[in-house]
Amino acid sequence: MKKNRIALKPYVEAVENICRSLSKEQLVELVLKLAQDESSSGRLGFLDRIKTWSPGTESIINAVADVDHLLDNIQALKEDILERIEAIGNGDYEALDDWDWEDAHYDDDEPDLISEEQSNDLVDLFTEAGALFLNGDTREARTVYDALFGLMAELESSGFYLPYPDLDWREERARHARCVYDDSDEKQRIAAFADAMNLDASFRYDRMENNTAYPMLCDVMDARQQKMAGLESFYPEWKSLLEKKGIEGRPSSLLLETVLQTEGENGVEKLARAWGSTQPNGYLFWLDLLMKAGQFSKACTIARQAIKLVKNGKKREELSQVLVEASRSAGNDEGVLEGKFEKFYSCPNDENMSQAMAEAIEHNQRENGLARILDFYSPKKKMSDDDKNLYMKALLMNGNLKAAVEMVKDSKSLGWSYGLNVGLVFGCVAAAASGYESGAGAIKQVLNRGLDKRYAYSNRFVVADEKTPSLFFYDEILNGLKAANLSEYHTGQDFKWAQEIGRKRVDDIVSNTHRGAYDRAAMVLGSLAEVFTAKGETETAQNLFHEFCKQKYNRHTAFKREVRSVIAGSSLLKTLNPVF
Repeated sequence: MKKNRIALKPYVEAVENICRSLSKEQLVELVLKLAQDESSSGRLGFLDRIKTWSPGTESIINAVADVDHLLDNIQALKEDILERIEAIGNGDYEALDDWDWEDAHYDDDEPDLISEEQSNDLVDLFTEAGALFLNGDTREARTVYDALFGLMAELESSGFYLPYPDLDWREERARHARCVYDDSDEKQRIAAFADAMNLDASFRYDRMENNTAYPMLCDVMDARQQKMAGLESFYPEWKSLLEKKGIEGRPSSLLLETVLQTEGENGVEKLARAWGSTQPNGYLFWLDLLMKAGQFSKACTIARQAIKLVKNGKKREELSQVLVEASRSAGNDEGVLEGKFEKFYSCPNDENMSQAMAEAIEHNQRENGLARILDFYSPKKKMSDDDKNLYMKALLMNGNLKAAVEMVKDSKSLGWSYGLNVGLVFGCVAAAASGYESGAGAIKQVLNRGLDKRYAYSNRFVVADEKTPSLFFYDEILNGLKAANLSEYHTGQDFKWAQEIGRKRVDDIVSNTHRGAYDRAAMVLGSLAEVFTAKGETETAQNLFHEFCKQKYNRHTAFKREVRSVIAGSSLLKTLNPVF
């Protein structure tokens, strides 16, 4: 994930405000502290920058390379990269200087379409363009940026994924757009600026979403300390052009920004309501303004209105998250709870379910929270495996082991790593049948494996720590099962199913030499043995190990090694000390 970044204008202004508030001695102390913070490898560079910008010293910016020379280098780099792409396409890897056949895995690896050296050259060229820009050489910088982004456009037309260097592409494009704006006359400005702003750069798979790798108008404004000239006459034409582009992601985001500048919040509200569910980014933009203004109660009201309009999916989930944040800021616990459940309804997944239930439990509404989830699923006649697995977790948290077993009882002994979460139900049955014995290490392993596998992911690109849902569900499922006070008869009936599918799973894995699954077979075998041991049937537990490790699979040393590992991690099984 990229670190947070700041545009040049607010960055320089913030530094200036700090420096101008200091005395000469304080400023000297500050520079010395900054110097001391540099690593040993960065000290010479820091010293060079100090010398370069000291009064009376010629600025390194004035020594930037000749523009024609830069253009020649860009053309040479383009030809070099295109030759490389052609060689890779033809399978002629021997023509590549950086390809090592000995280090390559023939089935999986292939060279990057841009070599590390070419990537470094591209960075250097953008650095030169940036130097021209910062020095105020607008026309020259525009010429170089035009060539660089033209190079990238030509390479991207190949249809391949290109591993570009990790530059701040939003800022680089903002600088280019600022050059175009400042260097164009009023008649040509709109068309040229629109081209530089890449209005069609929404995501291919989601045309309604803005691509944040491309700048907004505010980024272009902040690329330099000087104000953009002629904005009063520019805004109306810019707004008209954006309105003609429709409400896809990037044009709509730029239009919202422009309306805010020209008409204020009232204009944004009008646009958001006009777009409604067709483009929910209007509501999200408006809600962001309300949150920044501290109007949390109003944000809650607007978020609820938007949630009712938008169908399930990512945007409804984002709106629900705003309701959570606004309610929390307003001190409204019920609103936080409502928002978290709306997130779950919008995008049912492990993360959202665990967060909603955790919030309900915090406010002593566990039973009510489970009822909400069960009511959400119970009317559904058809469910995907993802939904079934989430429903199953809710049933288990509610102590309804019988219903969970019913959902998986016809499942096969193999394939537990996908489809229905048979392993989780098996682990729950074993845990209940063992009386929730704390020393049952194998059962814990089976449960954790079932819970670590995330069946339903959020539509968001970023979710919280993946361990959080599994840890939450582990505790709450066991709490729910224990609270249900399941009778020995019912756990015994379910354990018959667990024995049948568990024994078959071990046989199917080991007899077919699925070596990568030997550890899972050992966990299942150990879980069955732990149940018998917890019930005092130690001889039956011993016989299990004898049957599978001595009689059936005595020659499968790798499997037996995994079984010994499971035994070593179980306080219950250590007491058996089986010999095989």
